[in-house]
Amino acid sequence: KFTNWARERLRKAADFCVDEMSEYMDGSRILKALNPYDYEIHNYLAYILTLQKLRLTKPDSDYALRTLINLDSYQHWFSDDEKDNKRPDFMLIEIPKSTDNLDKSKKLTLNIKIVECKMGFEEDTQIAKAKSQLEKGLRTMSMSWDPNNSGVRHRYFLNQLYRAIIFSPLELESNSVDYETIRNKIFGILSGDYEINWTGDIFAFWLDSDSDIHDEYELDSEVSVELSEKGIPVFIQRADGYGG
Repeated sequence: KFTNWARERLRKAADFCVDEMSEYMDGSRILKALNPYDYEIHNYLAYILTLQKLRLTKPDSDYALRTLINLDSYQHWFSDDEKDNKRPDFMLIEIPKSTDNLDKSKKLTLNIKIVECKMGFEEDTQIAKAKSQLEKGLRTMSMSWDPNNSGVRHRYFLNQLYRAIIFSPLELESNSVDYETIRNKIFGILSGDYEINWTGDIFAFWLDSDSDIHDEYELDSEVSVELSEKGIPVFIQRADGYGG
C-alpha cells in the first residue's frame, strides 16, 4: 500500500504508529492492524491520522472536554435506518470553556463533529461515498439528539448522549467551581437542557500522491439546507491529506 516509500521512512512510520500512538489505542485494534490480509490496517491508520488532524493527542486549554468516539461501537444509534447499514467513522464531542458554558444560568453548548475517513488511491467515487455516509450521520444524530425532539425514543437518546460524555475526564481542576458547573450541566443533558453546534468533515488520505499540501474546502450538501430549515445549522467540509 506504501510502495513509493523508502524502507527507512516505513520503519519510522511503523515506530510512530506502534510506539508513540499505542497509548491512544486498545490492544485488539493493534493486533488486527498487524494482519497483512485484513482491511483493518486502513481503519487503524485512519484513526491515528484523525487523532492528529483533530489535535487530540495534546491537551487544549480552550476545552473542558474533547472525546473521539468510534461509531463502529455504536451501531445501535443507527438501527432505525432500514435503508442501509452505512455510517460514518467517528464523532468528536467537545465542551468549550466558553463564557456561557461556565455560567451556571446558561445552557450547556456542545460542539459535535461527524467524521468520515477515506484512505487509498485518489478518486471521486470515494468522496461521493464519504459524503453520503457523512450526511447520514449528521441527519440521524442531529435528529436523535435534538433537545426539542418529542419522539418516543427521545429519553433513550438523551441517556445515550449523557453516557457518551460522562465517562470522559474533564480538563478542569476537580475542586474548582468550573468543574462543578460543567458536571452539573452534563447531568442536565438527561433533561434536554443543552444545545449542539453540528459540523461534518471528510478526511481523505491519498496514498498515490507525493504532495505535502493539505487542501480544505467547504462542500455543498442537501443535508445542510435540510437541517438548517429545521433550525439546525450544519457546516460540512472536506480535507485532503497525502501519503507521499
